[in-house]
Amino acid sequence: MASNGVPILAQALQAHLSRKHQARMWEANQEQENEARALQQANQQQQWGRQDQYRQEDMARALEEREMRRAMEQQGMAREDQRWSADKEMQRVRMQQEKELAAARIEADKLGREYEWGKRADIARDAEKGRDTRHKTPRPASPGRSGAGPKQAAPKDPKPGILRAIAERERILSAYRAPTFQEVPNSPETARRRAEAQRLDEEINALKQEYTALTTGMTPDAPEAPPPDQTGDAPPAPPSSGKKRKL
Repeated sequence: MASNGVPILAQALQAHLSRKHQARMWEANQEQENEARALQQANQQQQWGRQDQYRQEDMARALEEREMRRAMEQQGMAREDQRWSADKEMQRVRMQQEKELAAARIEADKLGREYEWGKRADIARDAEKGRDTRHKTPRPASPGRSGAGPKQAAPKDPKPGILRAIAERERILSAYRAPTFQEVPNSPETARRRAEAQRLDEEINALKQEYTALTTGMTPDAPEAPPPDQTGDAPPAPPSSGKKRKL
C-alpha cells in the first residue's frame, strides 16, 4: 500500500496540474477570442461609421449638385426670359421705328405732292399770263401799276415747302442710319435700309439744288444806281425785262 501510494499521488497531482493548465489555456483562449471579437466589432463599427460618413458625404454632394443644377436652370430661365424680353422690346422698337418711318415717308410724299401741285399751279398761272417761268418763280406785280387790272394774290412761295420736305427726309434718313439692336450685315433688311438711305440722300441733294436755284432766281442782285449828274438830272431808268406796257 505504501509503495503504491506515491505514484497515485503523483498521478493525482499531475492530473490536477494538467486540469489547471488546461483551464488557464482555455481562459487565455477565451480572452484572445474575446479580444479578437472586440477588435472585429471595433473594426466593423469603424467601417460602418466610415460608410455612413461616405454616404452622408455622397448625399451632401448630390444635394449640392442638385441645388447647383437648380440654380443653373433658374439662371438659364432668367436669361431666357431676359432674352425673350429683349427680343420683344427690340421687336416693339423696330415696329415703332417702321411706323414712324412710314408716317414720315407719307408726310414727305404729301409735302412733295403739295410742292409739285403748287409748282404746277404757278406754271399754269404764269402760262395764262403769257410768261414762261418754269425755271424761275415770277415776282408779284408792283402795286399802283397803271393798267395792271384787278389786284391778284401773290403766287405762293415754294421755298417753305421745299424746306419742310428736306427736313422730313433728313429726319427719315437719320432714322435709317441710326444703329439698331441686332443689325446683321449683308442681310436683305440692311441692304433695303441702305438703298432707302441712298435714295433719300439723292432726293435731299436734288431738293437743296432746287431750293438754291429758286433762292437765286427770286432774289437777284439789284444793280446799284449811278450817281446823279452835276446838272441835277435823274439817271435813266434801267430797261425793263418784262413786256412793254400799253399806252
